[in-house]
Amino acid sequence: MKALRRSAAIVILLVLMTATAFADYTISWPSEGSSPIIGASSADVKCGGQLNASAYLLNTGENVSFQLIPGATPPDFMGRGAHNRSAKYLYQGICEYMLRIEGKDYLTDSLNYSFSEPGDYEVRGYITYRWQTKRAKAGFPKYYYKQRIMSRIIRVSDLEDAVAPEQPGKPGQSGEDTDEEEEMIKPTLKGMVSHTEDWEKNRNQFNAYCRASGNEHWQRESDVFWSGEKFRLAAVATGKEQPQTINVKIRDHPYQTTLHRNGNSWEGVLFDKSMIDRWGRDGPETLQFVFSAVIDGSYCEDIQRVIVDDLHKYWLMHRKE
Repeated sequence: MKALRRSAAIVILLVLMTATAFADYTISWPSEGSSPIIGASSADVKCGGQLNASAYLLNTGENVSFQLIPGATPPDFMGRGAHNRSAKYLYQGICEYMLRIEGKDYLTDSLNYSFSEPGDYEVRGYITYRWQTKRAKAGFPKYYYKQRIMSRIIRVSDLEDAVAPEQPGKPGQSGEDTDEEEEMIKPTLKGMVSHTEDWEKNRNQFNAYCRASGNEHWQRESDVFWSGEKFRLAAVATGKEQPQTINVKIRDHPYQTTLHRNGNSWEGVLFDKSMIDRWGRDGPETLQFVFSAVIDGSYCEDIQRVIVDDLHKYWLMHRKE
């Protein structure tokens, strides 16, 4: 893991560096502004009120901390009972930057990148913050991580001969025109990881329980999984021909599967009993699902990230494939 860096950056800044065709782009995170940096809960380090720190404060190298004490606990802090009103969080800065461009990940906060051809490109930025907890009640993790994801679309065009958006084919078009359009299809692969129908129902019921019990900070977003639930997988491949197979694996872990084709989409699941209790017992962990296929002779890859948080075993009775 990289050395922690302090910055208030939370948005992607896209700058066109030159006016030539397929120009180099500088894709980076800005270093000014303010960022919500601290809160208090076991799931996502967030309470009803947030403390903001300026970029100047974050870049001085100082820790930012606050303490809840009896008689001074804000009413919207739902974790006051579990933490005995004495939890202390030390903001330790940014532990990782990552940019994802054309399906590839770059562990950096700034990158000069040249696109090979005109088109619309999605660029995603991932920034991960870390806090250290002190005097928290036993059972809470030593560190909390919070990841923010921002996405931007870059439109790259040949400035000497601008490329107009492709139009749907019209009836009566010649076969020659159709062939030319087909030749322009770029092989792409897009994967998705989601809950099964039963586990999505469990997640929604758990969130309802959290709201009813006054523990809103425990609620789980759609990309948060329990360790041991079955991962539902899907993918869409674009190209002249569909690939022979689409493989999915969890990076740095011994789990993989092959999706089966259903029309123009691909589906599958990934589960093994050894996944139960494997991740997230000390706080949220990020898993990377790597989708890969060979489309029209080109190797394509897409990485999807999900969070596994097994700190609350409220749905232990629902553990099933």
